[in-house]
Amino acid sequence: MVAAALDDKTVHTTPFFLSCDWGTSSFRLRLVTSDTGRVVAAIENDTGIKITYKRWTAYGGSLSRIDFYESFLMQKIEELESISPVDLDHPPIILSGMASSSIGIKELAYAPLPFELDNPELNTEMVEATDRFPYDLYLVSGLHSSDDVMRGEETELLGLHSTLNVTDGLFLLAGTHSKHVVVEERTVIAFKTYMTGELFDVLSSQSILTHSVAADRNSTDDPGRDFIKGVEEAQRENLLHSLFGIRARELIGDTSDKGNNYGFLSGLLIGTELKEIKRAERNPVILWGSHQLQRYYAAALDALGLDVIRPVIKAEEDVTSLGQRTVLRLINITN
Repeated sequence: MVAAALDDKTVHTTPFFLSCDWGTSSFRLRLVTSDTGRVVAAIENDTGIKITYKRWTAYGGSLSRIDFYESFLMQKIEELESISPVDLDHPPIILSGMASSSIGIKELAYAPLPFELDNPELNTEMVEATDRFPYDLYLVSGLHSSDDVMRGEETELLGLHSTLNVTDGLFLLAGTHSKHVVVEERTVIAFKTYMTGELFDVLSSQSILTHSVAADRNSTDDPGRDFIKGVEEAQRENLLHSLFGIRARELIGDTSDKGNNYGFLSGLLIGTELKEIKRAERNPVILWGSHQLQRYYAAALDALGLDVIRPVIKAEEDVTSLGQRTVLRLINITN
């Protein structure tokens, strides 16, 4: 079961809970029904943990660190309440992502592998409601392997598992730092992080390739032939040479289409990320991420001959909220 530091406080079930996904550079808050996982109201912005921590370190007032973060949460809860069709009535709030990191509200230790999806052992800690912040707050830890870590993705995994009930497979959580998570017998046994999205941003905006690549504003956001060429070249060529080849081809006149180069660069990086999956021949691959990233990764996986499952989540649901609902149920906070 979930390892929770609840200070022996008696807990009660509630028809709603507040789901907070507080990442490094983003903030999302949702009011969710406990029984169905339906999102009733939601807000989001780019006030992530990183900028909040910078504000805290520059703050010279009397509030403690926890109080400082809760004061921001209180503002956002009031904003959510203003658009909610139901009264909030102080439901519990659960936070996953960077809120439990060293720059978050309070640091929690990563939970180790193996990680059973049916019986997830995460570290959780409750911060009790106060007059200033009248909501019980539950922090959720991340996971670690022998050489890797995650915070936030473990909750997405629980949400996906609650929908798909996967026994074996590889979850590919596409993002700035993509995660490849190996599940065997309903248990996470290993995972690896790939800095694909961040490297793409650096190369396309801060390297010698900056003037050779540009997003095509007229594109339909679907992968083109140049993207697939990049995926295919990544399987047979050295990445470092292929990257410079983008610049070289422009200089010798083979191609000057920055949009094509942009797609090719994306294909090179995603194709490089997927080489290990191709070699291991892990099937099926359960793909999750933004709709745009899913399109690109699905096209790359298809080009490599790998089977892909793209979960269909109801429009009124959210994967992270579903995972948080699992955690709250295991510590008897929701039905």
